[in-house]
Amino acid sequence: MQWIEVKNQMRALMDELSSRGAILAGIKVADIVLKARYFVNPVLYDLATTTAKLAKTQNYTLNPLMNMLSQDTSTIKKHLPGIDVAYELVGAKSCFFECSGPATVTIDEKINGVWTNLQTITIPSTVTTLTEYKRLISASSPTNSIRLNFTGPYAYDYRNYILYPYTFPTEADVQQHRPAFEFDLPSDFLKLNQWLAKSESRQYKPYSNITMLPTKKFAINRYEAPLELQLVYWRKPTLLTFTGVEADDDAQVLDCTEDAAQIVFLGVASRCLISEKDETAGMVIRNDYEAAKAGLPGNDTGYSGNLVTNVEW
Repeated sequence: MQWIEVKNQMRALMDELSSRGAILAGIKVADIVLKARYFVNPVLYDLATTTAKLAKTQNYTLNPLMNMLSQDTSTIKKHLPGIDVAYELVGAKSCFFECSGPATVTIDEKINGVWTNLQTITIPSTVTTLTEYKRLISASSPTNSIRLNFTGPYAYDYRNYILYPYTFPTEADVQQHRPAFEFDLPSDFLKLNQWLAKSESRQYKPYSNITMLPTKKFAINRYEAPLELQLVYWRKPTLLTFTGVEADDDAQVLDCTEDAAQIVFLGVASRCLISEKDETAGMVIRNDYEAAKAGLPGNDTGYSGNLVTNVEW
């Protein structure tokens, strides 16, 4: 359904559509239409979070490189001033580690028996928590040893360090090295429906060994790999954006279920009437909206709206 249809339904309900059979000029209802632009998106969000949820899925693959318990370095280590700690690998092409500051970490190549610095990572004192760092390594020879060296004059913490014999397309793509791998949730994620997983079987099964993080990420035990995960979730609606070009604005399509689109005008009209100080009419229509919302086919959660049964002004 397009915005122009909702707008006309709303105006008709508010008795602001026509006079003596002629459509009212836009200037006559400009304030109401302008207000409606600000009210429609909250209505779309209300529907998407209650009885007209928008379903979506996203798949993730958990199959880490070098996934052996013997390579776990998750124990927090303490660097002490004057005592460098280095980890070496012949032909290393990338690395990952977590470290707090103030710290100095170098990546060095052994050339003709002499350690030659390739990169120096200076971590300031403002980094007070263990923070991830990823680097690609370009050595002069694939047969030379590479070391990841924790050095510097200060005491600091580090963990989850590893040198990979593999390169990656970019530094951001370097594989993390944690017992629990972290993945980003979709940008339009609103609420979890369920997790499914497929391992040795050929079909997805319900899965629960997931930790939802407050950073819009989730974490999963890396040692459960190989595993294909499917996130089944309710997504955010795409909100309407108004440019001021009426033809373009009117042509926008509501991002909601087909059934929910039929009641959007009720939610918008009720808010407009309340803003116009016609609270009684506004609440009557709000009740109609809540009742219609509760009766949507997608309502399988026993939703019950806040109907107003008695209003006194």
